Amino acid sequence: MITNGFSYIAALLLFAGFLVILEKQTNWKVFKYVPPVVILYLGTMLLCTAGAWNLQDTKPVYSAMKNNLLYAMVFLML
Repeated sequence: MITNGFSYIAALLLFAGFLVILEKQTNWKVFKYVPPVVILYLGTMLLCTAGAWNLQDTKPVYSAMKNNLLYAMVFLML
């Protein structure tokens, strides 16, 4: 279980990097219909539901990331 902010951010970046590499190296047709951003979102929701990180310990990092990066990410996705 992830209990500190650095490990939380590192796990999210590792998962995102894994999806990018998987898309580039394989020719899976699933990436034609479902972009890696959607898989990343669903995957992090599943990891959170499975208890991969402690929500109380990672809440300050989540709040800081949400407040600073959410608007930029929404703009980039549009």
